Amino acid sequence: MRCFDSALHHKDQNLLNSVLVGRSSVDWVFIGSPNTHHPRQSIKALQAGKNVFCEKPLGTDLSECRKVRNAVRESGRTFAFGLVLRYSPHYQKIREVVQSGALGRLISFEFNETLDFNLGGYIFGNWRRHRAVAGPYLLEKCCHDLDLANWILSSRPSRVASFGGLDFFVPSEEKNIARVGENIEGLPAYQTLADPHRVNPFRGEADIVNNQVAILEYENGAHGTFHSNANAGIPERRFYFCGSEGSLLGDACSGIIEWKRIGYETPMERFETPCDLHACGDDIMASGLRRHPIA
Repeated sequence: MRCFDSALHHKDQNLLNSVLVGRSSVDWVFIGSPNTHHPRQSIKALQAGKNVFCEKPLGTDLSECRKVRNAVRESGRTFAFGLVLRYSPHYQKIREVVQSGALGRLISFEFNETLDFNLGGYIFGNWRRHRAVAGPYLLEKCCHDLDLANWILSSRPSRVASFGGLDFFVPSEEKNIARVGENIEGLPAYQTLADPHRVNPFRGEADIVNNQVAILEYENGAHGTFHSNANAGIPERRFYFCGSEGSLLGDACSGIIEWKRIGYETPMERFETPCDLHACGDDIMASGLRRHPIA
């Protein structure tokens, strides 16, 4: 496998064809461009006979995503998708427990993604703050979590309601940069993560929400609530499942999973997994791609 780097803002719109797809030495094309470009670039690479790894989300328009699906089927090539948390030992274990029936029939659950304030500043300081190129906040930032819920439950939502707002990364809250101060490297709060195209996250004229809640009813009868906030003092990525026979609590930020059967003096089961930004799923996914045979 050979990798090539290209600038995100390259002026040549045919760069994918002329530099990557047009080279017979290229086995895989990795797509990490802004989200609205994913379908077009994926289809071009598949039509050129390349295996494709596309960063999440697949796109921002359902009809365009269906075109990618059709192109994958027609090409016969391998198409990998960046929902990396499915590969995480943490979430693999949660799904194993839920699917085993240890909790009985799943009745309700809650899950969240509350972001460290500097990660929130990173998002609202780059292209992800613009809906036209990133899509809505839940799609860009939280599609991992929603995908995990569907995957763990082996079901899909039948009804959804959601509310959110842009209530923090606005000019009136810029005072928080000075309030929090600099980190040990002398970088200002909300701007500590490197990005050559970064702007002040409080003056970026964002048009996505920075906090959102949702309620979901699933086809299998389970009910769930989701909460995300891009400015948190206590970052979490947590699931809490309640079944007819037990409950499970898992937080990817700590790597700890606990579950307990309902009853008197029933033991608390505890499982610890490695924890990092993607709950150690990145390396596992990458190793799977490296082992993929090249046609």
